[in-house]
Amino acid sequence: MEQIDLKRLIAIFFAVSITILAYQYITEYFFKSPTATTPQQKAKKTTTNQATFAYQYQSGINLFLNNQRQAQNIQNGVLLHLKDADIKFAYNGGKITYYYIKNFKQNLITPQEYALKIFPLEVYTGNPAIDEAINFSNYNISATNNNVVMTLKLPNISVVKDISFDKEGFISKISVSLIGYNKPYFVMIGNNLNEEDLHTHQGPVFDINGNVKRLDNGDIKTYKVITGNISFAGEESRFFFQGIKGHINSIQIYKERLGKDDFTFMLVSFDGKALMFFGPKEYDWLKKAGLTDVLDFGDFRIVVEPLFKFLYYIYIKTGNWIISIFVLTLLIRILFFPLNYKSTLSMSKLSEVAPKMEKIKEKYKDDPVKMQEEIMKLYKEVGFNPASGCLPILVQIPIFFSLYKVIVITADLKLAHFLWIHDLTQKDPYYILPILMGITMVMSLRLTPNPDPRQNSIMYISSLFFVFLFASFPAALVIYWTINNILSFLQTYLIRKVLLKDKLNPPTKPQKTK
Repeated sequence: MEQIDLKRLIAIFFAVSITILAYQYITEYFFKSPTATTPQQKAKKTTTNQATFAYQYQSGINLFLNNQRQAQNIQNGVLLHLKDADIKFAYNGGKITYYYIKNFKQNLITPQEYALKIFPLEVYTGNPAIDEAINFSNYNISATNNNVVMTLKLPNISVVKDISFDKEGFISKISVSLIGYNKPYFVMIGNNLNEEDLHTHQGPVFDINGNVKRLDNGDIKTYKVITGNISFAGEESRFFFQGIKGHINSIQIYKERLGKDDFTFMLVSFDGKALMFFGPKEYDWLKKAGLTDVLDFGDFRIVVEPLFKFLYYIYIKTGNWIISIFVLTLLIRILFFPLNYKSTLSMSKLSEVAPKMEKIKEKYKDDPVKMQEEIMKLYKEVGFNPASGCLPILVQIPIFFSLYKVIVITADLKLAHFLWIHDLTQKDPYYILPILMGITMVMSLRLTPNPDPRQNSIMYISSLFFVFLFASFPAALVIYWTINNILSFLQTYLIRKVLLKDKLNPPTKPQKTK
């Protein structure tokens, strides 16, 4: 068995990394639940404890994506100013044409919605004549404090849209009534933002029979109708969600295209009253709305969710994400201290036998098998475990990838600042953090040099490679790794210079004087 060095550790690290990423891609793209291919299969419903998830292809609703829609005037309306959001309701159609989240400086109404002039709170019955009148007529709008009421009187139908917002503007109680119409109808939720996803889901999301389902554009040909026991439904992007929570009877999802871009619109049929959420996927707000399942913890939820909740708990107590990351890193280093201690002790024994190893390599340079046998005997004599250097790194790989997932889904981090960095979910614009991280790696390497100078060269080159690798990572992840390197350096220094001082540097016996 060969000597375990940093080159091999890095190889193992990336092998595991690639395996995990490959697993995610393979399960995402090649092992999805198959869609029905025959009418009988489409209508089939499971009778086991699994969620019923039946797709029914029906005649779609006419969304009037034509010149008539383009001619509507959406400029005039009522602008409601709330603590964290500004919301505009157009007189024409009684719809939301502007939903600006102040802290995030983000309008939730997408460019696609503006291009097609199709907006949230439009109402569809499936009857083109009724739908045209409901969505293109002028409403009366009254706004008082946090409440907006929009009314429309037609010859046989009266429409009332009543929305009561919380003071911040993310959560509201919504009631949509069609007086004089006793059949089901649908309310437009809208389209999701097109954000940098970093392997997170963007598109329709809903909870049916207790299971959260997420659809990609490829899952939808032109439209889908989904029925069942649906508790919430909406459109999500990496950091934002807009949708309805309540007793939902059915949802319809339509796929449209502008240029080369495909996107979806969702319509929801619910029992008149529901809770509406338009806002960032900040945990505190989702918890208040009962929508924490909107957070996509991925396939490794068993690790990611506890890690997320721990970080969030520390953040709530301290009000600082950097402190939260530091506390997590410190606890990890304390937890794995026994492993690091044994690893340092074992690796120190390798330095002691380095001269003997060189002699063995020179003696058996023409007989590799015999060389390995003699090296293993030497390891056994001194009590060196070749795998001891791998274990402390290997056990941290699941934490590293789980933390990566936490960072890419945590909307709160988008508002977190650290010195010159104004968004911890994005990379360091000046690449200072990756360079500092590389310096901390070199510090650790110099503290525990390899007896072989060639291996030291490989270590330094590897540090440079890590700098370039982490340059594109979210700043919060680079901060975690940098803190981890610093604490690892201090921990190794403590072990070598204090705890193992006598073992690594035994006192020399005084020479007897003649």
